[in-house]
Amino acid sequence: MRAGFIQFDCKFGEAEENHRKVKIMLAQEQADLWVLPEFFHSGYLFQ
Repeated sequence: MRAGFIQFDCKFGEAEENHRKVKIMLAQEQADLWVLPEFFHSGYLFQ
């Protein structure tokens, strides 16, 4: 099994832009399992 991890600069309140970035990254690599940042879609970051 091959796992992939994505870490990127999520933008708060920019769900469509965050999804677009993830789709581009997913298309560039092959994996059986992808791990994404928690709340990546909303861009919410804990302080």
